[in-house]
Amino acid sequence: MRKFLTASLTCCASFLCSAETINVDGFTVNVTTQTFVKADHEVKYCGDYVCLIDQRLPFGTDGKLPEIAVSRLAIKLGEQTVMLNTDDMFDPFEEPAELVDRLSIGVYWGDFYKVTGRFSDGAGAYIAHWIISPLGSSRLFLGSTELLDDLHAQVLE
Repeated sequence: MRKFLTASLTCCASFLCSAETINVDGFTVNVTTQTFVKADHEVKYCGDYVCLIDQRLPFGTDGKLPEIAVSRLAIKLGEQTVMLNTDDMFDPFEEPAELVDRLSIGVYWGDFYKVTGRFSDGAGAYIAHWIISPLGSSRLFLGSTELLDDLHAQVLE
């Protein structure tokens, strides 16, 4: 399937947001990112490195304070719009157009689909994997490729 991107910048409250609508594998996907505002979050440092944001592990930060947060990821399934969990997802790409080639959607079974995203702005790369249906979604994995390899190796033992 052909993938394409349309982008628009809007101002959300007092911080800059970016909303992109793309077509991925025949599905309409909307992703919204916003500037990370440190004052709006509880940030815990381990020495010079950010180790927790809002008491959870952040992905995409590579130990630094993130610049961008993924605030919304939604996929249209027929007449339903399904929201995906984007908690703890930061600095997903350098240019929004990169998302077109980093997101894939495929049939899982019946009305269920698997959604996989590869995110990185050049450092702190991570993968997110969801199962979605018109009834909702569940994020099954959020982590680095190393964590995914470790999980796979443990399953094979």
